[in-house]
Amino acid sequence: MLAAIIVMLQLVTLPVLVSRAQEFDQQPEPGATSAPEPEPQIPAQEFSGEQPGQTEPFSLEGGLAVFDVVHDGGGNFILVLTDAEDERVDGLVNVIGGFDGSTAIHAPAGEYRLRVRGSDWSVTVRQPRYNSAPSLPVSRSGQGVAVTEPFQVPAAGTAQADGQAAQQDGDDDGDDGEPRPVTFAMTHQGDGNVRMTVLDETGRRATGVLNDRNAVDTTTRAELSPGIYLLNVRAAGQWTVEVE
Repeated sequence: MLAAIIVMLQLVTLPVLVSRAQEFDQQPEPGATSAPEPEPQIPAQEFSGEQPGQTEPFSLEGGLAVFDVVHDGGGNFILVLTDAEDERVDGLVNVIGGFDGSTAIHAPAGEYRLRVRGSDWSVTVRQPRYNSAPSLPVSRSGQGVAVTEPFQVPAAGTAQADGQAAQQDGDDDGDDGEPRPVTFAMTHQGDGNVRMTVLDETGRRATGVLNDRNAVDTTTRAELSPGIYLLNVRAAGQWTVEVE
């Protein structure tokens, strides 16, 4: 009888001890900081067609909007963003022949449509949100018309490891928010005009750093306040940009 009682007590207390041990293992170490929560992402919206036309209305939240565009038809291809009243908001793409690229803008919250002139096309509308990005120096590359991944311009005097992700901090003030010089060294393999614009994390134009015909190896500088930025590039060939 005594042996049976001991066995029963073991069966009852063992799960409790295991559960408490698991809870202890899950407790953070003293002084440890948890990783920041990822920024909630807005679902992408996709549109496609085989002939000219206009999409159904769709909603955009205020801020950065990226348009990934593919055109497999011939002839002129024009893509225009309009508001709910069919008023032109932005001319996104205007090319002849095939196209596979992306472009970004700042869009106020509201209802929009895409007006398309062309055949065999598709558009994916994304609204990425960033609360961190790799800090300078960074390298960005692409082909033709493209929007780069984001990068962080740290406050002057802030020590950041190369390529280290930096957390956006809106509480900085004083000298920490002063603009600092940033260098853009671009190599382009192609003909035609090259345009490169710096956008902030909301898609607003921060500055234009390059607008040149047949640019091959070009270095420019701009003053940027601490924050997260992207590059909106329009070119004809492959390109690489070193930002530091």
